[in-house]
Amino acid sequence: MTQYIPHFIALLAGGLVAYATGSYIFVMLEGERISWRVKIAVAVFVMAGSSGLIAFLFRELALEIAMFYALGFTFMLALFSMGNRQAGGDR
Repeated sequence: MTQYIPHFIALLAGGLVAYATGSYIFVMLEGERISWRVKIAVAVFVMAGSSGLIAFLFRELALEIAMFYALGFTFMLALFSMGNRQAGGDR
């Protein structure tokens, strides 16, 4: 049972880092006059680079880290897409 603890920690850390990284990139680009597609592309590029680096450093946990990077990014996209739809339109 204790052999799965590092895998669980890697899954949790990967998801949290993915969410934090993507959220930071979105907030950093919030005031810029860039389309949301470009913002998503920048966030994906940064997250892919950081997940590749982490997967290189922790090779035995690479699959779990990549899965939770994808999960964290999907969760982040869902939150931001829900937040952009406001009643009354943009003000």
